[in-house]
Amino acid sequence: MRSFVLYGFSPKEIENIKNTIRFISSNISYITVEDCDFDKTLKEVIDENKFNLDQEFNLEERIIIFHEIFPKEIDVYLRLLKKKVNNKIIFATTTENSLTMKIKDLFDEFMEERRYFSKNK
Repeated sequence: MRSFVLYGFSPKEIENIKNTIRFISSNISYITVEDCDFDKTLKEVIDENKFNLDQEFNLEERIIIFHEIFPKEIDVYLRLLKKKVNNKIIFATTTENSLTMKIKDLFDEFMEERRYFSKNK
């Protein structure tokens, strides 16, 4: 199932994401990660396929993980989402390894990569 796994977005931002993407693809599923999911693997969260707009977040990051999205599409989505939603989003794609990782470890890795690249620009 082609999905965007989302964390840290307000209901208004999620609606903006959906409106931006629907002109390119109407068959994208949206899955939200909640703080209570941090001890689950990414695969478990994707398999649960839940979408909850009413949540609060402990992290101040916004994260989109592309699942089963073609690389050429990802390029288009990145450009659009950075321009129309927020250019400070952490973007990632699922891999065999990331699917087996716990959300908290995966998010820690994302933030460490962001710090590294910010420091080494």
